[in-house]
Amino acid sequence: MKNATRLLAPFLAILAVGCSSDSTGIGTITDAQAQAMASALFSLTQNAGTAAASAAPSAAQASPSLVTVQNHVQLDAPCPLGGTVGLDANLSGSADSTSMSITYGLVETPQACVARDDKSGMSFVFDGAPNLTANSTLYTNFLDTLSLNGTYTGAVDWSSDAGSGTCSIDMAFDGMWNPADSTGTVSLQGSVCNVQVQTSTTVSS
Repeated sequence: MKNATRLLAPFLAILAVGCSSDSTGIGTITDAQAQAMASALFSLTQNAGTAAASAAPSAAQASPSLVTVQNHVQLDAPCPLGGTVGLDANLSGSADSTSMSITYGLVETPQACVARDDKSGMSFVFDGAPNLTANSTLYTNFLDTLSLNGTYTGAVDWSSDAGSGTCSIDMAFDGMWNPADSTGTVSLQGSVCNVQVQTSTTVSS
């Protein structure tokens, strides 16, 4: 299941792309700040998701044509620009020679976690309020299709040059990945600090 874990890692990253929320604190978050926050959370979860997938213990059971796996991982992973994010991840799935399906839940608790949106240059510091939770299903045929869809909810404390506050989260995501060239597109919709977000992002491993 080493290949299954490798394929899963980039999509764990997707879970943070959209921090949706009602914000309290200094000022009101703008559309641009909401988009930047979503991108910054994507950046930190990309690193955290890869760390979780790499640390996952292998508990696979195999038959001549089918492999099943069930993993539980708890660790603190470094954030891109400082701080950490606590991870509690559960995944289960099965694979044979032609396809793989994995269902997982990921709980992230940022701790003074710094991340930046590269497009705008905005940086954010995130702390758990208390955490972010994602539930998702991944499918791949190993050739030209790898899909991921699910939801993530919860809350996060944030601060930046623009102000600070607490954001509750209610996002849905739908991604498609091409294993052949390691590129993918993820569509997201929901709210970020009471700002409606509907966007897509391109990711690569």
